[in-house]
Amino acid sequence: MDEEGYIVGLDFDPLAAGNDICSHYPVGKIRCKGERYFVEVYCLWRNKKAENKKMAHEVMFNHGRWMIMNIHYYNYEKGKLTGRSDLLGILKRLREERRKTFR
Repeated sequence: MDEEGYIVGLDFDPLAAGNDICSHYPVGKIRCKGERYFVEVYCLWRNKKAENKKMAHEVMFNHGRWMIMNIHYYNYEKGKLTGRSDLLGILKRLREERRKTFR
């Protein structure tokens, strides 16, 4: 547990990219990079595309099924990219925080 008594972990739904679930998640462009595909996913909130965030699911066909390899998150303000992160990077930082906390 950390200083406030909470266990270090994800505080959002990684597939929905937040705590508020949108009404629909339409797929945008799909890009191929080697054996992996980057599938843009948008959030529709009250039938409007949320312009401030977007995500790309990095998927790969492996052993007869599609697998999510990572999820990339992009934040925008006034149409400009202001921040980016990815699920594996977030999990890595959380693991490092947990190691510091329990030492």
